[in-house]
Amino acid sequence: LWSTHHLLIDGWSWPVIFNELAKFYTGQNALPKPRPYRDYIAWTLDRSNGDAQNFWCEYLQDFTPQQLRIGQRPVGIPMSGHASFGEETACLEEEVTQALQHAARENQITLNTVLQGAWALVLAHYQASMNPVFGAAYSGRPPEISGIEGMVGPCVNNLPVRVKVLSEMPISEWLKQLQRGQLDASHHQYNSIEQIQGWSGIPWRYRLFDSLIVFQNYASGGVTERLGECVTVEVADAPESTNYLLTLTVVPGSKLRLKMLYQPEQFEAADIRCVLSDLSVALREIAKSPGAKLSEILSQLAPRPAVTAASVRPITAAGAETMPRTDMERTVAGIWQELFDNPRVSLEANFFDLGGHSLLLVQAHLKLQQALGRSLPIVTLLQHPTVRALARQLAGNVDSRLALQAVNDRARRQQDAMARVKTGRKG
Repeated sequence: LWSTHHLLIDGWSWPVIFNELAKFYTGQNALPKPRPYRDYIAWTLDRSNGDAQNFWCEYLQDFTPQQLRIGQRPVGIPMSGHASFGEETACLEEEVTQALQHAARENQITLNTVLQGAWALVLAHYQASMNPVFGAAYSGRPPEISGIEGMVGPCVNNLPVRVKVLSEMPISEWLKQLQRGQLDASHHQYNSIEQIQGWSGIPWRYRLFDSLIVFQNYASGGVTERLGECVTVEVADAPESTNYLLTLTVVPGSKLRLKMLYQPEQFEAADIRCVLSDLSVALREIAKSPGAKLSEILSQLAPRPAVTAASVRPITAAGAETMPRTDMERTVAGIWQELFDNPRVSLEANFFDLGGHSLLLVQAHLKLQQALGRSLPIVTLLQHPTVRALARQLAGNVDSRLALQAVNDRARRQQDAMARVKTGRKG
């Protein structure tokens, strides 16, 4: 049994690993020495130059993060502290998939660009905005590094994709324009999302994007299914999750497969199925009429449900107590007030319930270390996500029994979440 984490490898590394493993199974013990991952790190650090900064500053100029609404729930506002994920799938017919592939070849664009364009149209529809922004996974493997194709490591990078929907433009011409923009961005795909947001000047309390599209176009050549003639590989079915509210995974094949991961406490399953249905409609329209205008495709999508003021859950910082009493509470609360741009942060409010995310957590960690004048494990912020709990921990006033109970409670919630996902799949 082999389990992996994206901190160690990415999707493009799987075929490399299984190919080498298959050679061992067939008696080929002499393998060529791979290019070390450290060379990739050194190369990417050299790419953090002024050209990259200028590109991303211009790319995100005048961009204001938008709140996407699906159904009656606004995206981007956590509903509770749980992080369980749901999953919905859809599959395009074989003839539609072939038509999409044909349209992509005829217009000299990639199937990945077609999927990104369709997703941009769906987001524009639900946001009621002609300037949607979403995240996309880039391979991050530069051809300039010799031997990069045989390197194992996390090279993949998630970057913002900013799209301008021009209603009267033919879909084929619009997709070509989108691909040109993606090509320009690909030259700067080696910068971290933290660098990009820092350069853009967008406040850390906002995420650049809440949805991510992953096009699984890495080729395995069958090596991930067999190890020699006698040993086969069976993929275990296990819950998946990401740190994005919506993650769309596209699996190419004779029938294009679409998989949407989402937070059940943020979205209703029926609403996610509507989103996938709209995405399928957009793809079918592109396959049928690549010369149609964008407005014609948008008109085929399901009407958006009305969102009333009562259905929007506001972000509040209300709690049992809001005024810090100790110096440490004042230090922590002051940092949170600055990051969330909120002068009244409750001592009991959960960091992530307030809208915290991974990049904001990094900023909180950095500011805490600067304020305290000492190093601090970032996991401490995850283990103590309220002002009061974190202040007690930093001041050394935590009962070890309570800390152990908190760890056990988190483990139990994770197990419960996995059990709910498994039960849902069986149903």
